[in-house]
Amino acid sequence: PGQPPSTRIPAGHMELGLGIHGEPGAESGPLQDADQVVGRILAKITCRESNYLPIESGECVALLVNSLGSTPPLELNLLTTSALAWLKENNIHVSRLFTGMFMSSLDMVGFSLTLMKLTPGRTALLDAPHGAPAWPAHAGIYDSTKVPLALPNNGPSEEPVGGPPSSPAGALLQRAILAAAERLVSIQDSLTKWDTVVGDGDCGITATRGAKAIIADSASRYPLDSPSGTALQLGLSVRRSMGGTSGALYDIFFHAAAAALKLHPPPNQGAGEECARAWAGAFAAGVAAMQYYGGASAGDRTMLDALLPAAAELSLSLSLPDAAKAARQGAKATRSMAAGAGRSSYVPVEQLKDTPDPGAQAAAAWIEAVAEALA
Repeated sequence: PGQPPSTRIPAGHMELGLGIHGEPGAESGPLQDADQVVGRILAKITCRESNYLPIESGECVALLVNSLGSTPPLELNLLTTSALAWLKENNIHVSRLFTGMFMSSLDMVGFSLTLMKLTPGRTALLDAPHGAPAWPAHAGIYDSTKVPLALPNNGPSEEPVGGPPSSPAGALLQRAILAAAERLVSIQDSLTKWDTVVGDGDCGITATRGAKAIIADSASRYPLDSPSGTALQLGLSVRRSMGGTSGALYDIFFHAAAAALKLHPPPNQGAGEECARAWAGAFAAGVAAMQYYGGASAGDRTMLDALLPAAAELSLSLSLPDAAKAARQGAKATRSMAAGAGRSSYVPVEQLKDTPDPGAQAAAAWIEAVAEALA
């Protein structure tokens, strides 16, 4: 404590076998992935040449995966998965498993692996009740014969179901989808800049991931001659790629829009008042579902401040350019709003001032792109 961090290990390198007090390791070299590092450690522990703990094929062991201080649970679980896979491949049976921080070295970034050969007596001792506060209360029983089963997929298909459009409406839909996605990719840096001020800085990359997934999926996954089917697949694209709150909300948006399009499908020619009303109704249904499940309202400084006025204008005038203008005006208005929902609601009002909501800006951008593509 009180000493500067060690500079012995260069950036991008690691040590194996270092001491709990920071003593130099037995080996050093470039960083490797979890499978490689874990495999090297377990091979060293179990081989006869090292004579640490020679283990014969078929023997039963307890495995302890320990954080040395700063290795988080997510990474420990990744290491545990690698260790279990290596031991299974080498026909070493794990019947007791413990993962966590049991022996740390202040905030050292690293981990240790411990194997113990099990006998009936040792297993009984591990399973015995105890009062040690830092040791798991459960017995750590691990059954390698139990494997997770995939849940049945009763939702829309994840398999490619589309192809090139064969109708004018399908061609227009493809043009609109690609225009919206490409516009989001083009404004990634701006979205990131705004979200760094008012949020957690990931709006740009999140929107870009969703947009790129949509571009990639549009070639084969979207049944472009089926508006409702395409909307469902759009939901699957953003669900799979975006993550976070915005990904979940856009997934809800597309699924609600798909339901509305199935109930009131637009005509195949892709033009006319009937077609405009069908799409306006689907857009309004998507925004309403997003508002219902997300819990935000107009004026809360979220993407809804662009989507709600756009939906209202589109339902009233059936004009995409007018809806795009309403969306842009709503997004600009977020500069002077106090946040009532979302991540920005935790940010001081002074910091929000003069910075627009990035989610609203993204929504306005893709709506404008659709309007321009179909003009």
